[in-house]
Amino acid sequence: MIHPHYGYLCSFKNKSLSFEELETLYRNQIVSSYERFLGQELLADELSCLSYWLLVDEDKKGYFNLNEVEKLL
Repeated sequence: MIHPHYGYLCSFKNKSLSFEELETLYRNQIVSSYERFLGQELLADELSCLSYWLLVDEDKKGYFNLNEVEKLL
């Protein structure tokens, strides 16, 4: 599924999203868009990044080691 956020979901080659993950992603992006509308550009960018980070950080550690970062890039 491709949406206004530059097709980032297409970049997750080996990741299949559940409906709940997709719904959470879109809810976070809606909040991000709302904050951008209110003029909070930095907060909107951080919320947008957070929604994609939550998809990638499956173990919910909050960080990646060098091997995991290499896979991500």
